[in-house]
Amino acid sequence: MISRFHMVVSISIFLTLLASGCGQEAPPVQAPKPTAVRQKVKTPPGKTVETPAAEEAAKEDGKGFVYNPDGKRDPFQSLMEMEKSVRKPSTPETPLQKYALNQLRIIAVVWGKGEPRAMVVAPDGKSHILKRGVKVGQNDGVVTEITREEILIREKIYDFGGTSRIVNQKIPLPITKKELI
Repeated sequence: MISRFHMVVSISIFLTLLASGCGQEAPPVQAPKPTAVRQKVKTPPGKTVETPAAEEAAKEDGKGFVYNPDGKRDPFQSLMEMEKSVRKPSTPETPLQKYALNQLRIIAVVWGKGEPRAMVVAPDGKSHILKRGVKVGQNDGVVTEITREEILIREKIYDFGGTSRIVNQKIPLPITKKELI
């Protein structure tokens, strides 16, 4: 049987553990503060709407700043997709609109009576005759002038922000070996 000494020791250990487990109460758990619910609201361009919930949240945080995304680019939208959406997908009206301007090569310029004309060779090996007003290049370029040394082309180019600008490009007459000497 268990001796009286062992029983007294085990009861005293039990009471010591029980007393050490009882102590201060845990602090009460505070409920989290309610946060403002964000809602997508479409506003007409140029008009800003400030939501009271966003203003209150900014005041509680102590920062005093409210972000307003109106009129700003979506940072998660690819810039390449923006460029594609700005350009109108158009089918080429002439065979020369399939190629970039730097792929075309002048082989002759006809200068004399009437309007000047130039003959260019495309990468596929076919030759084409150009005159003022012919569409050429992938950026809706139009031949504006043909001189003895070059062809001047006006193109509409789009940048990544979606804005377009008019650029004057040149296709120069190639230099021959006789001109180098």
